[in-house]
Amino acid sequence: TEIITISDGFSTWLQKYSKKNIQKFYLSYEKKKDLKKINHFRDLKILDKDFIIIFVGNYSKIKFNFDIVFNSAEEIYGISKHIKFIFCGDLKNLEIKNFKKFKNLSFFDWVDRDEMRNLLNISKLGLVPYNNLWDFNLSIPNKISEYLCYEIPLISSLRGDTQQLINEYGCGINYKMSDKKSFIKAIKDIYENEDLYNNLKKGAIKAGKNFHDDKIIDDMYKFIVR
Repeated sequence: TEIITISDGFSTWLQKYSKKNIQKFYLSYEKKKDLKKINHFRDLKILDKDFIIIFVGNYSKIKFNFDIVFNSAEEIYGISKHIKFIFCGDLKNLEIKNFKKFKNLSFFDWVDRDEMRNLLNISKLGLVPYNNLWDFNLSIPNKISEYLCYEIPLISSLRGDTQQLINEYGCGINYKMSDKKSFIKAIKDIYENEDLYNNLKKGAIKAGKNFHDDKIIDDMYKFIVR
C-alpha cells in the first residue's frame, strides 16, 4: 500500500506518521490554449496596455485575504489606471457592493470554459491571496497549477511549498500577508520593470510544465503499471 500526496510538504508531514511509500503528484491543469486576444470581456473594455491581475475561485474568508487588495486599490490606481484586478467565481460571500467604487476592480460570477481561457490568456499576474494556515503552506493549491499552466506569474502570500516553488523557478513574487506596503511594492516593481516581468514570465513557463495534465496523467500511469 502506498500514499499519494500533492506536495513535498504533505509528504514530509505524512512521513512522521507512516512508514508507507509516499508518492507525490501535483494537481494538474490543461495546457495554455492560444486564442485570439479579446478587447472586451462582457461589459469590461480591455486595452492592450492593461495589466490584468486575475483571481479565479470560490471566495472564503477562512481561505483568502482580499482585504489587502481592497485596501490597496486606490494607491495602485494611482500608480497606473491600467493595473486592473478581475475576480471571477463564487463571490456571494463577498460584500462586492462595498468595492465597486474602485475603478480598477471588476467582479464576475462563474464564467464558462472559453471565457476563462480568454481571461487567463490576457492576464499578467495570478493572484494567490491565501491566509497562511498550516495546511495551505504544506500544499500547492490548484490555483497555482491553473495560473502556471497558462504561463501567468504569481503574486502570492503563501509560504511553505508555494514559496519554495516560486524561489526555485523565479515564477512570481511573494508579499507579506496583510502587509499593504509589501503588496503594493510587489505590484509596482513588476509593473514598472519590464525585464523583471519577462524573467517571471520565463519562470512561469518553465514551472508550468510540471503541472500540465498530460504530464501528470503519464506520470500516474507509469506509477500504477510499474
